[in-house]
Amino acid sequence: MAEDHGVAGAVRRAPAIAREVIGLLRDDTRRHGIRKNAYKQGREMVWSNVARLYMRSFELSRREGAARSRKSLATKTLDQSRGNYRS
Repeated sequence: MAEDHGVAGAVRRAPAIAREVIGLLRDDTRRHGIRKNAYKQGREMVWSNVARLYMRSFELSRREGAARSRKSLATKTLDQSRGNYRS
């Protein structure tokens, strides 16, 4: 994690974790800063925001799909398609 919203450390090493926890317990300013930034970042992931992002994605996909299907339905006249066929 980035320093502004968490603590990076060796997850599987107990001494490193203990050192970071003790450091945060001793540094109120740093701990509260990280807490505040983590909260702000987490608020972006509340369901209403995530749902809005999904809806935007679905709408974009629908529009692009509709445009593609209209394009694939376009037909060429015989004059336009003659260059594609060889006798």
